[in-house]
Amino acid sequence: MAKRKEDADRLLSHRERKKQTVKTKGKFSKREKKTDKPPVEAPYVPPRLKRLAKGLPGKTVDIFEGMTLLELSKRTGESVAVLQSILINVGETFSSEFDTISVDVAELLAMVR
Repeated sequence: MAKRKEDADRLLSHRERKKQTVKTKGKFSKREKKTDKPPVEAPYVPPRLKRLAKGLPGKTVDIFEGMTLLELSKRTGESVAVLQSILINVGETFSSEFDTISVDVAELLAMVR
């Protein structure tokens, strides 16, 4: 005996089941609001405070021709990242902290820090 489509015992294919289901929701559905969790898992980290140049005592830094940004950072006590940000703000270009910088730029960095 051949089974017909009208048989209730017959297993339906995926396409036929999809056709038979009735959509009760619209195109958009509302999200469930989860109030038990904070919106961000990471703790708040405040930005680093920048030291004011007026509060620092004067320090003598020896500058020479062929000095690298890394050497200047060691002599001034500032990090390379701080000196690089000063260079970017002034408009100077650099490729690496191991490249030599001119005496004028080194003096400018020593004064601004």
